[in-house]
Amino acid sequence: HTIYWRDWSSDVCSSDLMFNSRNQKEGESIDKYVTELRTLVQTCGFRMCLNDSLIRGRIVLGIHVNGGNTRKQLLRQPKLTLQKYIEIAKGEEVSSMQHKLIANPSEEIHRIGQIL
Repeated sequence: HTIYWRDWSSDVCSSDLMFNSRNQKEGESIDKYVTELRTLVQTCGFRMCLNDSLIRGRIVLGIHVNGGNTRKQLLRQPKLTLQKYIEIAKGEEVSSMQHKLIANPSEEIHRIGQIL
């Protein structure tokens, strides 16, 4: 009996493409991004046991907030859980907002209010 990592019984190519090309949008919080990834991965033909791993991969590849530094930090720790990846990304998101707030206080206060 062969166990497949993917359900090939349905046509999921477009769902896969949407999931695999989904990057975090400018100004989009990590929470909103991960929620969208969780929704998209459900429509793909992958086995449920792979969902967290696939979402971790999309976070690394698609993260926008302080992308380069966050990506490097996540790649140095590949065995972390999805929850830990989210915590690291959130920490970087908050740090980035604080840095911008210091650099340009009035503009960033308005933007942070819109995100929260």
